Amino acid sequence: MNSDIEPLSENYELIASDFPKLNHLGAVPGSQMKLLAVKFENKYYTPGDTPPERFKRWQNCEDISRQFCSASLNSKVGKRSHMSEEAIIDQYLERLIDTGWMTTAEAHWTMRRTTQLLGWPVSQKIKDFFNDLEAASK
Repeated sequence: MNSDIEPLSENYELIASDFPKLNHLGAVPGSQMKLLAVKFENKYYTPGDTPPERFKRWQNCEDISRQFCSASLNSKVGKRSHMSEEAIIDQYLERLIDTGWMTTAEAHWTMRRTTQLLGWPVSQKIKDFFNDLEAASK
């Protein structure tokens, strides 16, 4: 076994603190209230949101955001040179949501991360999404 390779569990702290958590609503028959949970390393998590699952989703979104950096820069100097940086990001956001590759919250996070990496301003559409999300959680 190669000792240079760190186990994934040691990398969980790399997950961005603002990376969205999954909110699964489940239906289990019966008259009593039920809480859906998955046990991982003696802790309980929302289904699909254990540290390894969350880490994998975060890694995927981080990778996609880096790919969008390249695409956005090419668009800015190419066929979308007439568009603002915010409009370019919003256009890619809509396309990303339409793919169904990730949740809507993850798509918004991915495009916000893209703007951070590029040093571009965050579009109002993305700001509004996170403001609404924050207001709903209060």
